[in-house]
Amino acid sequence: MRENPGHVETARERAVQSRSLRRDEHPQDLLGALVFLAAAESDFVTGQTLAVDGGNVNT
Repeated sequence: MRENPGHVETARERAVQSRSLRRDEHPQDLLGALVFLAAAESDFVTGQTLAVDGGNVNT
């Protein structure tokens, strides 16, 4: 990151544009999933992937 900060910004912008929710991800964005997984409501959930990625689409 220190050697090529321009690359980081370019990659970040590309990542943001590939999402349905076009903004940077923040640590708070994970809280809903974390609370769900820590709660009794998720006790019967097994073998699933919970994507918290802003609707990322790989093109």
